[in-house]
Amino acid sequence: MKHDDEFLLRDYVQHHLVGSKGGLDLLKRAATSQRDPGVREQLGEIARQVTRERSDLAGFAERLGASKGRGWQLLAGFGETLGRLKPNGTLFRRSPLSDLVELEMLVLGVEGKKCGWISMLEASRGDDRLDRGKLESLIESANDQLERLESMRRATAARLFRGTGGPAA
Repeated sequence: MKHDDEFLLRDYVQHHLVGSKGGLDLLKRAATSQRDPGVREQLGEIARQVTRERSDLAGFAERLGASKGRGWQLLAGFGETLGRLKPNGTLFRRSPLSDLVELEMLVLGVEGKKCGWISMLEASRGDDRLDRGKLESLIESANDQLERLESMRRATAARLFRGTGGPAA
């Protein structure tokens, strides 16, 4: 692998590691704040999986010589916290839309994570520091998580918008 390629791969993995901090923070928060107890339980399971996956990602980053990026990780955590302050029609309580918006953000986050695993799988063809079998397993896990999140998202949208037929014709 050329020097420039190695720098790019190391930087790429480090960016995913930083992004995973904000995503995991959101996932843990959603696992305790969703209205539906079944959704909370499933999100808790996914949060435990993602915590293990983040350790795998940190292992890849370490083998590639990426720095911990502590400042960037703090910034990612701050960004997730700041995202909670968005105007949502309610000032002091959780909006009914929060459940749906959180699930949508989680779908996007897991999709981004999956893209990262796929890109790293491609990079592993020329770099044995990236375990192809582990990456393939992580891609399968992301697909399972996406299926579960999408099911929760659709059920939440149906529950939230049930009976909102729009303006009468």
